[in-house]
Amino acid sequence: MRALSKRIRYMARLVVKRYLEDFSESSESILEKMLRSAKEVYDVDELTRDYLVTWLARVVAEDLRSAVEDAERDRLLYRQFQVVYDNASWGPVNIAKTITVYSAGLQASMTYVPSFSSPELLFLLELVNISLEKLNEIYNTVDTMATKGNGPLNKEIRVTLKGLKKAVEELKSIKEFAGLEGKLHRFSIPLSEAELDAEWEKFRSYAPEWLNKAWNAYNLLRHLKDLHITPRSAKSEKTLLLLLAWRLYELYVTELLIDTLRDLGYIIDRKSENTMVSGNLEILLNKQLDNSRLLSADSNEEAAKMARGRPDISLRDGDRLLIVECKFSSSPTYLTAGRFKAMAYLYEYRGNIAVLAFPELNENLFYDEEDKGTARLWDLIMNDNGTVKLRLSDGTAQELYLIKIDPAEGSNPWEAWENAKKRIKIVLENFLNPKPSSPSQVPIIASLTHF
Repeated sequence: MRALSKRIRYMARLVVKRYLEDFSESSESILEKMLRSAKEVYDVDELTRDYLVTWLARVVAEDLRSAVEDAERDRLLYRQFQVVYDNASWGPVNIAKTITVYSAGLQASMTYVPSFSSPELLFLLELVNISLEKLNEIYNTVDTMATKGNGPLNKEIRVTLKGLKKAVEELKSIKEFAGLEGKLHRFSIPLSEAELDAEWEKFRSYAPEWLNKAWNAYNLLRHLKDLHITPRSAKSEKTLLLLLAWRLYELYVTELLIDTLRDLGYIIDRKSENTMVSGNLEILLNKQLDNSRLLSADSNEEAAKMARGRPDISLRDGDRLLIVECKFSSSPTYLTAGRFKAMAYLYEYRGNIAVLAFPELNENLFYDEEDKGTARLWDLIMNDNGTVKLRLSDGTAQELYLIKIDPAEGSNPWEAWENAKKRIKIVLENFLNPKPSSPSQVPIIASLTHF
């Protein structure tokens, strides 16, 4: 249990930025992908938590600013048709519904008037004011922590804090420009979280898009105190803001691969969220490839297409293919299944080399003879500097590597990183053809090892 917690902390320290960057930068998408329940959770270490919270708080501030801008635009364009009391008529008079008004000669007429005092705008103002207070608290707390050290992560946090400060200042500025404070009055007593929830339920079914955006931003902000990592999702009573450990592990192995390619002279540029390239070299994450052997399922090509495998990481170099399967587990049964899955990918996509990456094997949980076979391979891995190579005998020269990649190996995360890179380099040097002629000094855009 202690080793698992250490692995999770080290992975979070090194690749958490990439985890967040894979989401579109909106409170709604972050909530959709990170708000879930789990029975088993691990705390993020303090510096990593500060970085996460600061990054997410900036997203909140930017979404709130956008919501206020949209609300101001609606206020200028949208009018409500309602009764107005004045000494002159300002629209059609409904005789049947006219009532006697004051002796001063006021007339009741119906016309279109600005909707600035609408309940939705009052609610928006309350969300913005409460959020600004919380954002300032986050900034002050994290700023104090960031100045206590001068390590790489402290420096990264200070950069992120500048982004948060700018976003908060822009939110204050747009709120003043829209005139919310001047034309609306905050509730005399700020609403509690329960009262805000109750008010939101009244608006939920018909709320304008800008109010939905503001509510998602506020909702993300109040969940920042419950930010954890979980090995897997599971139904439980409480919903938390969670990073998935297996997803962190996939990203960890991906970044190891990218950093090793840089050492070998490749320049990697990110084309999209799931694709990176360097000349003829292409890295694909969790994507189907176009050369699958699976053509149809009972003559149904669409069903077969949906059933094709999605390797965690695929590396294509011309007509050569390397496939990496990542398993953040020590279960012999699970790792045995991963071993056969990697071999299946080799067959389906006509790959040259497959890799099964995992941190360790629990030698006390064998289920059958196949598990014992995996344990025997683990013995070879431990005796051969963390790797073992299996060759297939069908004349295709296909190979399967089992590699120990343990984020908790060694005394610190960077020692574990370098140990894992040495093993990945063995595979890459065997796979890449041709090798680049000379190393490049241009850094890989997607690499995060400066953490």
